[in-house]
Amino acid sequence: MYNNPISRSRMGRIAWSLFRHPVKSREFPAKNERLVTAADMVRFGA
Repeated sequence: MYNNPISRSRMGRIAWSLFRHPVKSREFPAKNERLVTAADMVRFGA
């Protein structure tokens, strides 16, 4: 999976979004956090 630079960019972008915005996880409930994460994955096609 990581052999493809595009896939690595997608996963890296999602990971950085979660790491760079920890406050977002605290502001929103865990359910909303999971929904947003799933939406991002579908949007990125992961």
